[in-house]
Amino acid sequence: MGLLDRVVKKAVGDVLTDKASDLIGQVSGQTSSARGKGEYPAQQAPQAQQAPQDTGWGRRFNRRGLPSIEYKDHAWFAAMLKEDFGDYLVREYVPVAELGGDGKPYDFLLIKNGAACGAIMLTEHNKTNNRAFKGAKAACQASGVPFINFFDFMANEPDYVINRIRGLLK
Repeated sequence: MGLLDRVVKKAVGDVLTDKASDLIGQVSGQTSSARGKGEYPAQQAPQAQQAPQDTGWGRRFNRRGLPSIEYKDHAWFAAMLKEDFGDYLVREYVPVAELGGDGKPYDFLLIKNGAACGAIMLTEHNKTNNRAFKGAKAACQASGVPFINFFDFMANEPDYVINRIRGLLK
């Protein structure tokens, strides 16, 4: 039954593709023989695609080279923290040993009146279950410092980031 289903789906798909191709050819004035050989009339020649440009925000591209999301990198977070949380001292790449633990350094540590008020970590996809991440999070919990992480592959819209950090600091 599975083989028969695949054969029927392939045959129906081929027929539909041919019919759609013929309709497109009729609208564009292209002959089916030219379409089949990848030849195009001069006015319809495909344009060479330019390589995607990096926007400075760390734009990522999916497998087809199309822009996926604009993610916010470390530099964006640093600028946002200094602008929106100016009453805190913002330290970057702080070793976990400063909070009595062992693990991945915190990307940011927010300090007010000489005391740590919050630790922020930018995390890659599937890196929240490793020993270094867990050690950094446990050190925060043991020392009573609120901890938050942001996945670097997500969009992390400015309002979302700011609201989450404000919630952390309450």
